[in-house]
Amino acid sequence: GLPGPAGKRPGNAPSATRPNAGAPAGPPAPGPAPTPPVATGPAPTGPPATPAADLPVIPDVPGPLKLEIATLKRLHDANAALVLDAREAAEYAEGHIRGAISLPYNDALAEPERVKNLDPAGRPIVVYCSGGDCELSIDLAKVLIESGKRRVMIYEGGYPEWLAAGHPVA
Repeated sequence: GLPGPAGKRPGNAPSATRPNAGAPAGPPAPGPAPTPPVATGPAPTGPPATPAADLPVIPDVPGPLKLEIATLKRLHDANAALVLDAREAAEYAEGHIRGAISLPYNDALAEPERVKNLDPAGRPIVVYCSGGDCELSIDLAKVLIESGKRRVMIYEGGYPEWLAAGHPVA
């Protein structure tokens, strides 16, 4: 007998329909709402974890490419390039771009195996010298390319520009 009298009362009818109206609206709203945050949550954390995405793409071309200091700085900071100093060993000893390997142009000519044994580990090769009229980097780049190396770049500003910009030296 309880459902009969309750249903017949006009005062109870509106209060009985309000909870029912709220109940169907409740479950659908929470269902879709948590899904987008879960799906988009991992996405923003993905790109920052891969610094390579921010690095310039170095095309695989036969000739040497010229490189600006800003591009070299980005590659240097990410250890994304093999940097070679084409100056004489004594100049290298006085100061060089931090992390650069000394490979004087004359040594590369005299000891071709040093060039062959260079392993850039898939990274582009950046060659520099004293900047300005210094052509050692251009000459060394040609030797590297002739030996089969790819993605060889010349940083024409050289050690003086790098040093003047306050970038890491050793």
